[in-house]
Amino acid sequence: MKNTANKKIRRILFLNPKVLYRPWPVPDDFTRYFIRIPNVTYPLLAASIRDIPDIEVEIRDFLFEEITNEKYRELIRNSDIFCINAMADVIALNIEVNIELIKRINPRSVIILGGHHATFFAEDWLKRGADFIVLREGEKSFPKLIRNLVNNETDTDIDGVMSKRTADKNKFVDRTKNIENLDETPFPMFELTDYRYYNLSRFHKGYTASIETSRGCVHNCSFCTIPVYWGNRQRIKSSERVIEEIKYLYRLGIRQIGIIDDNFFASPERDFGIFEYLVKNGFNDILFGSFLRADHVIRYPELIKMAAKAGLRKVFVGLESDNPEDIDKMGKHIGSEYVERYPEIYQTLHNLGIYVYGFYLTGFPFQERIRLPRKKVADILLYSDWKPRKFTRMSDKYNSPENFYWLRFTDQRKFDLVKSMTYFLVTLDPHIFRKDSSDHLANMLYGYYDTMKHWNFYSFVEFIHKLQKNKNDIVSETVRQFKEKTIKDFGL
Repeated sequence: MKNTANKKIRRILFLNPKVLYRPWPVPDDFTRYFIRIPNVTYPLLAASIRDIPDIEVEIRDFLFEEITNEKYRELIRNSDIFCINAMADVIALNIEVNIELIKRINPRSVIILGGHHATFFAEDWLKRGADFIVLREGEKSFPKLIRNLVNNETDTDIDGVMSKRTADKNKFVDRTKNIENLDETPFPMFELTDYRYYNLSRFHKGYTASIETSRGCVHNCSFCTIPVYWGNRQRIKSSERVIEEIKYLYRLGIRQIGIIDDNFFASPERDFGIFEYLVKNGFNDILFGSFLRADHVIRYPELIKMAAKAGLRKVFVGLESDNPEDIDKMGKHIGSEYVERYPEIYQTLHNLGIYVYGFYLTGFPFQERIRLPRKKVADILLYSDWKPRKFTRMSDKYNSPENFYWLRFTDQRKFDLVKSMTYFLVTLDPHIFRKDSSDHLANMLYGYYDTMKHWNFYSFVEFIHKLQKNKNDIVSETVRQFKEKTIKDFGL
């Protein structure tokens, strides 16, 4: 049914919203401040609607691009559909405040959310102002939704899309089937991205882009949402398709590429062929970065050497712990023999000229304390606090309460304080990291935050003390004040 009373929608904005909420001293998504890569989803979804007439499509990323409040207000006012990737908990609060802002400035706009967090918390996002949630994979459902909106079709159900009207019927079920052959996905409209704002490495020439060569992961780590999201399987693009995308990016002036696969190197023969092609055909000035499982360095030594020869210079390795017992309880199944060889694995990569970012997970219920590695296992070692994310096996096991901002602490602000300082303090005083580490750190930081003089929004100290008195109301109260402050800042 067509609703001719509504205006015809023409301008579609793929948006990483302006940062209105920035924890101090380190943002939650703090790795993005020294590894700046663009969103790979937006060019792909833009390509899926390229044949719809009479629309304008734009991609803007205000995680990195600066914009004044006045110009941001104008952009919102002049756009019709806002497509936002709600990927993770670390950006959930900022997206929620932006939704409030968008609806205040442009009440007739349509807000579409997708991504992991939006899928897992679909009904919650609808309550917070989103109009539609595209569940899981969007290449099939998203263009149908856009076509309906452009044509003012208001009451057509679409498999894989949840709205306020269909939420009770759809629940969490995505009734569309995933695309089995990823080569059939639309060729991304990479040219829509403004690559001036990104760099994988500040010491390498050329623009930075990101590509996806596979989806999902064959492993089943109990703390990870990826197996839940993609169904415990991994679909892989052909080497021909991957090479085609790299060559297209190369023509755009891209010389740095972040491979965003959750489990890259899972297809060693294909990956070897891709890197070998690049070496033999003169693409020898590209810098690559990717995720990497530690055991792959030992299992596939020739592949790692070929990757380094082709330009692999940064890897992000989920080490999680150097305690084999912890690794087993996490469901990592990497093998104790590989855990014990972490220093050797690092040295192999280092000798090949590959810079290693290592990630440890801390704060599991079964951990008495964090063990710092006795030998060097990474060039930069980052510690993140474990959160029993919704629908993961570990969340079910420990019966953690569900929380929209991801789960471990009932108060998001308290978690900000703890996580923000974890990266620094863990290397200074490992003895404080025990089961009660979160409370210990938060208490230790109260006096420190009292010395701060300026805030963009308001003092966290006030809310820390409120937290001690009333833990249940602090989240809703803080979010309310963020929204009020934002609306005031924009003169609404």
